[in-house]
Amino acid sequence: MQTAAVQWNEVRRSLEEVGFEPHQAEALVDMVRKREQRLATKDDMAVLNVDVSTVDALRQEVRDRHEGLRQELHARIDALDSSVNARIDALDSKLSGRMETLSSTLNGRMDALENGLNGRMDALESGLNGRMDGLSGRMDGLEGQLTTIKWFLGAMLAMMTPAAAALVRLAFL
Repeated sequence: MQTAAVQWNEVRRSLEEVGFEPHQAEALVDMVRKREQRLATKDDMAVLNVDVSTVDALRQEVRDRHEGLRQELHARIDALDSSVNARIDALDSKLSGRMETLSSTLNGRMDALENGLNGRMDALESGLNGRMDGLSGRMDGLEGQLTTIKWFLGAMLAMMTPAAAALVRLAFL
C-alpha cells in the first residue's frame, strides 16, 4: 500500500511538473484512484505514465501553437502598424500640399487686392490733388477779384465823399 501511495505521489508530482496546479493534480490522481481503486501492477502505472506523457506532449503542442500564434499576431500587428503609418504619412503629405496650395492662392489674392486698393488709392489721391489744385487756383482768382472790388469800392467812396459832403451841406443850409 505504501508503494502505491509513493507511486501516486510521483504521478501527482509528474502532473505538477507538466503544468498542472497542485490541486488539479491531486484531483486528477483522486479521480483515477477512485476509478481504478488502486493500481496494483506496473502495467497500470505504465499506462498512467503514458497518459501523463500524452498530456505533457499535448501541453507542449499547445505551447508551440501559442508561440506560433503570438508570432503571427505580432507580424500582423507590425504590418497593420506600418500600413496605418503609411496612410497617415500620405494624408499628412496630401494635407500639407493642399495647405501650401491654399496659402499660395490666398497670398496671390491678397496681393491682387492690395495692388488693386493701392491703385485706387493712388487714383483717388491724384484726383484729390487735382481738385485741390483747381480749388487753389479758384481761390487765387477769387482773391484777385476781391482785391479788384476793394479798389473799386475805395475809389467809389473817395469820389462819393466830396459829393456826399456837399449834399449834407445842402441839406443843412
